[in-house]
Amino acid sequence: MNGARTLSLSLLAVLAAFIATAQEKAQRAEMSKDSYYYKWLNEDVYWIISEEERDVFTKLSTDEERDAFIEQFWARRDPDPSTAENEFKIEHYRRIIYANEHFSAGIAGWKTDRGMVYIKFGPPDRFESQPGGGPYARERKEGGGMTAVFPFERWEYRHIEGIGDDVQLEFVDDKGGGLYELTWDKQRKDALLLSGLMGLTWDELEQFENTGTTNKRDRILGRRDSGEPTGVYKAAGGFETAKDKPFALLDTSAGVNRPPAIKFKDLEAVVTTRVTYSGLPFDVRQDFVRITDQQVLVPVTVLVPNEQMTFKQSEGFYHGSVQIYGRVMSLRNRIEAIFEEEVARDYLPEEFQNARTRSSIYQKRLILKPGLYKLEIAVKDVNSKRIGTIERRLEVPRFEEGRLTLSSLILADRIEAGTQDRSSSSFILGDLKVIPKTDDVFRKSGNLGLYVQVYNFAVDQQTQRPSLKMEYGIAPSGGEPEIWRDVSPLVQYAGQYCRLARMVNLSQLQPGVYALHIRVRDDVSGQTASAQAPFTVVN
Repeated sequence: MNGARTLSLSLLAVLAAFIATAQEKAQRAEMSKDSYYYKWLNEDVYWIISEEERDVFTKLSTDEERDAFIEQFWARRDPDPSTAENEFKIEHYRRIIYANEHFSAGIAGWKTDRGMVYIKFGPPDRFESQPGGGPYARERKEGGGMTAVFPFERWEYRHIEGIGDDVQLEFVDDKGGGLYELTWDKQRKDALLLSGLMGLTWDELEQFENTGTTNKRDRILGRRDSGEPTGVYKAAGGFETAKDKPFALLDTSAGVNRPPAIKFKDLEAVVTTRVTYSGLPFDVRQDFVRITDQQVLVPVTVLVPNEQMTFKQSEGFYHGSVQIYGRVMSLRNRIEAIFEEEVARDYLPEEFQNARTRSSIYQKRLILKPGLYKLEIAVKDVNSKRIGTIERRLEVPRFEEGRLTLSSLILADRIEAGTQDRSSSSFILGDLKVIPKTDDVFRKSGNLGLYVQVYNFAVDQQTQRPSLKMEYGIAPSGGEPEIWRDVSPLVQYAGQYCRLARMVNLSQLQPGVYALHIRVRDDVSGQTASAQAPFTVVN
């Protein structure tokens, strides 16, 4: 009887496992070749998704997970999260449309070599085209002389990140049909390469004049095998540039074809292996600013005291730098965001001692959904090789629609007028540059910067503007302010939010631990909201 019961339980366990496996397979099967997700992975982002991201996406089992991944994929690439639009995403799809309109040749334009390069790197800075082929005067580095060529295009980029400066790419249509192929062989476009004494280079012409014979194969083999230019090229110092060398071409080819790589592998390993290092002290602060009810801007600020950095004197400067690697993990151990940067500082000898008392600061702006995450950061001093790590809980709040709410109460070291330079959005909130105080310690002789945003306020129907009463007060830790200062006239209306930004004088406070309190009342809806942030005053 017990054996029969055990057998029945075993059969039930096997059946349950079979059903679970079948359900998992059924869920994964949803990404069929006709599905939106398959098309997104294998067409829309085929050229720009990393292997790590592709591997994660293919292992997702539900559409909800895939939707969240796609949202994060674009958010990680948004160059300016402070705007409503994702400029990278818009430009990416524009490039796909352009590629399909201009590079199609029996296959979709995005699949071609020209489409791949255009989608990855955008339009070239300089463009040369010979669509009909025909007569061609070679450049000196190609050997000089006249020849005839197949249709070809040459694209030149002043700089490509991860590849280098002055990158030259050549596409040749030597098979006909308009399917230009990316080539690293400068001779491929030469239509007379195998046609006897036609289309000779200067070196081949000189060889023919001196000996009565020449071999075009030496054009490639001679400079590839011996590495020594001859004839005209020897007198001219050679025609092959450093970028034409075989290994240089291999590097460029690899750079064009590979996905973006992680810069600091050693720091990635430190974070991945969960090893804790305390050799390099640094501070981290994160704040939360609402974008939508499902998207939150999370500025992560890292500060390293200059006295903790090792500086080396070279060429009249004291030079120091730190490498920063960070990532955000979900509770399911899925990577939601990765950031990495090298922060370098150079000081003249006369300013170095004073600079040692200051700090080096870096900020990465992430976009995350409301929820609970883990933030992991490793920082390495380049000169001393010392490493510090921090791991902390990251709870991104939900800014619910219809309820008066506040952003993080950001205590700032400085608040300045913003910059028009859109290439660097660090520390920028609207039209202001807000430098957070990562340790919340302020000097009695200085000022405390206060920045906060207000959301979900009502708008007066007559004035078409909000009516907010905002006050702030300072109290010793654990207490309530005795005096509240009305700063309502300083509140600025910015459409989707209102904001307060001001510097608070601390000269009347004695050294100690305090809290800054904010309270807001919406006179239209009657709702209220409040927040507080601790800080310390020192002499």
